[in-house]
Amino acid sequence: MPPLEYVVTIAGAASLLCGVLTFVAALDQRRRVGRPREQCAVPVTVIIPVTGAAPSLDDLYRRLRHQTCPPTRLLLAVESESDPAYRRAIGLAGASAFPIDVVVAGLACHGTQKCHNLAVALRREDLLEEYVVLADADIAPEPTWLSDLLIRVQRRTADIVTGYRWPMPTAVNLPTMLYAWLDRAVATLPKWDFLGLCWGGSLAARRDTLRAMAAADVLGHAVTDDLALADAARAQSMRVTFRSTVLLPTPAAHTWESLLAFGIRQYQFVRLYRPSAWWLAVVIVAVNLLCSDALVVLAFSSGAAALLLLANGLVMLLICLVRFDISMRCAATAPGPRHEWLFLLMPFAGVLLHNLHAFVLLRSWSCRQVVWGRWTYRLEGLQVVGIRRSGWGARDAAAPGEVDAVIGQ
Repeated sequence: MPPLEYVVTIAGAASLLCGVLTFVAALDQRRRVGRPREQCAVPVTVIIPVTGAAPSLDDLYRRLRHQTCPPTRLLLAVESESDPAYRRAIGLAGASAFPIDVVVAGLACHGTQKCHNLAVALRREDLLEEYVVLADADIAPEPTWLSDLLIRVQRRTADIVTGYRWPMPTAVNLPTMLYAWLDRAVATLPKWDFLGLCWGGSLAARRDTLRAMAAADVLGHAVTDDLALADAARAQSMRVTFRSTVLLPTPAAHTWESLLAFGIRQYQFVRLYRPSAWWLAVVIVAVNLLCSDALVVLAFSSGAAALLLLANGLVMLLICLVRFDISMRCAATAPGPRHEWLFLLMPFAGVLLHNLHAFVLLRSWSCRQVVWGRWTYRLEGLQVVGIRRSGWGARDAAAPGEVDAVIGQ
């Protein structure tokens, strides 16, 4: 066997092993989704940073109303009155069945705008109940979401409980399917408690816990909420639990431009806060890239390469089927499942997937500039040293921390 073919065969076998492990992890996630849920009823403030058109906000409000543990209060944190989300939030508050407070955070100076919005909302302790949940505006939670998050915090078996999203494609295009495939892989990865992982899109804690870890101060200077909160929790020896049962259906649609921007930004965050994990991703992606590209070329002349290529494709197909079943279980209250059958074509897109993944990783090497929506942040390490804004009147911001509406009481 020629040396190149030998190396490619080894890489192909390693890639196959990674695929098998991914399949096993997906099976374990499938087992956890849909388990019987425990109920709890505690006073809870839900904080959601909102910006732009926020088209999913009305649907999220409707879902919050039907929670088995309904929120006592909802805080919607926006950048300014010029933000289109401000009027939508005010309109929602005017017809709310429970108190909604619209917090105008003002322009961020020391961190990213989302983190700044969260920080200002957390400083309004007069609006925080004993329990606090941080959430993203684009999730589509089922009725037991808040109970699932809060039950372990209530029982004091964990200080912080978090979950993850499950992307549900709402557009029929390749960028959306590639995004969903990659993010679903993250969703099914094992997240052991000792790793101390957090996802700010669905996170629950006691108010006193957030105060003890100085969450507001941490977020006020943070680049990303997820890893900044995870580091703060670790520094205070907080017990963080990642609940695999809390898998939140999240509508997803991407163009090539938005897909690349999202992927580069996420890996920049990992490189900034978890450089060792970034390098591990580089190794895994390099092996997969070598395998996918070289196996396709050698499959016409090497029986071993052809078999490995076929085996990798079959494993991807099995992963598709398991993830399809997870989507069906998540879809009882979600906007879907839509276009799930398209994932059956993913085994044929393996080469494109690995090349795209490698491109995003390479682009994330430099972290001196991070683009997030209409904001471009200039960084020195973990410090934001410059912000450029585009879009609606960014300079016309209200006073930081001002509460513009306390409606629906």
